[in-house]
Amino acid sequence: MQTFPDIHLYHSPGTRSERVKKLLELLDFPHAITFVDQSADAHKTDSYLKVNPFGKLPGMTVDGVSVVESAAQMLLIADLDPEHRYAPPTDHPMRKHYLQWMVAMPASLEPLVMPMFNRAPSPNAHKCAKQAIAIQTSMFKGPYCAGGSLTAADVLVHWGLRFVAQMDLLEDAPLWLDYVERLNAELDWVS
Repeated sequence: MQTFPDIHLYHSPGTRSERVKKLLELLDFPHAITFVDQSADAHKTDSYLKVNPFGKLPGMTVDGVSVVESAAQMLLIADLDPEHRYAPPTDHPMRKHYLQWMVAMPASLEPLVMPMFNRAPSPNAHKCAKQAIAIQTSMFKGPYCAGGSLTAADVLVHWGLRFVAQMDLLEDAPLWLDYVERLNAELDWVS
């Protein structure tokens, strides 16, 4: 019988914690969830800053140790699964593609798109986001980020692309529009 670490997710709907929560649910890992009310600035309290010193969501502890950044949290969670359902093993040929996609969305596209939600974007933000989407399209081998199997990378990328689609940035990217719709159904995720 497998023993699981003590996983505690600090969650607020509409944040990147949703993708971490979805992966935990897909893996059926035991975990605790604490709702963090951003509207009341609960993510800025001294107690929460002990979990995530950046004051952002998600926050997560594993056996009492803080892990920040949703991609890192998802990499860790997926690698805890002995059945490797959502992460290729470290010696698998598709591991490099998986790791690439686990970093691509948070490092390249999200920084361009997220400011569009919160404040006036830079004048060329739309153009830069479209260029990043085109580059990611050229990298995609499909049908999933790491080839033939759904992985944590797909959960992460899909979450981000759902927001990108809402901003009409995928209008020239039918591959990603189809991907978002297909994964909405596969992950039972409502847009």
